[in-house]
Amino acid sequence: MSYRAAVRALLVADQEVLLVRLYVPDTKEYIWLAPGGGIEPSEDHLAALEREVWEETGHQEPSPRITGPVWHRRHAFVFRGESFDQEEFFYYWPVEKFVASGEQNPAEHEAELLDELRWWSVAEIAASDETFVPLTMAEHLRALLAERPTAVIEVGL
Repeated sequence: MSYRAAVRALLVADQEVLLVRLYVPDTKEYIWLAPGGGIEPSEDHLAALEREVWEETGHQEPSPRITGPVWHRRHAFVFRGESFDQEEFFYYWPVEKFVASGEQNPAEHEAELLDELRWWSVAEIAASDETFVPLTMAEHLRALLAERPTAVIEVGL
């Protein structure tokens, strides 16, 4: 099992969060999650976050508005037959609403699995029968939008 450190951006505009829908070939399921991904050896968290957000959403903005990490989760999963032990750090990033596009993603094997980007409200997430990651997305997002935490929150699976 390979350890992987990753970052995710909670891009928030008008009380909505931008999420990406990912097809997981090993389970043949779709999940919604915050844009982000693995930290390259030469990157710090913010550099990785800015790169991943640009690749997956097309959004570029200087990092001073980013705060966190605000959430943390660690989980094991299988992706394309490889087992991972992934530690994820979620950052709060307030933005102006924009039209997201993953067209600039250079990782073709990744881009083919990311099939939709959408702005979601907490109420829409809570009412949906879709799978969100973390599974407690609505609960934790509601708390985050009400007040930024003073310490990193463990959000579970």
